[in-house]
Amino acid sequence: MMLINSLLSHASDIWWDEFIDELERLNVRRAVVVCHGPIKHGAFIQCLHQRLMSLHTIEELTSCILDFQANIIRVTYRRKTTPVNPERHPSHLSALDFIWAKCKLQEEKDEYDDVLKWGQLGFDSEYVANEFADVGVLGLDCLVRIL
Repeated sequence: MMLINSLLSHASDIWWDEFIDELERLNVRRAVVVCHGPIKHGAFIQCLHQRLMSLHTIEELTSCILDFQANIIRVTYRRKTTPVNPERHPSHLSALDFIWAKCKLQEEKDEYDDVLKWGQLGFDSEYVANEFADVGVLGLDCLVRIL
């Protein structure tokens, strides 16, 4: 866990997206989740000890978990503030294509022969990247995952 925290803290901008995508693909968050459901403090300590490396002290584990949580908050904020740009990022275009395909709607045309598609899904404009301005790539990822 210390290695993951260090990598999260020091990943360069060049490799950031690939690194985070790989962590998501490997479901690292789930591996760090210690226990499920409400538990008392003593049970939490016991659960930590049983589920994680028993050679570490509880303080070290607690510190690592808190660091990991802080890093995940940073990752989430960065994804929220990263603009959706399908022209520059093929993964954004592919996510938008996936959303459109899952909706199983046909493109329509207006009286000026302009394509209307995103309005059918409730967006305010056809320039869908602007629609994600407040939620960034995080919003795009969330929409893809619920479909």
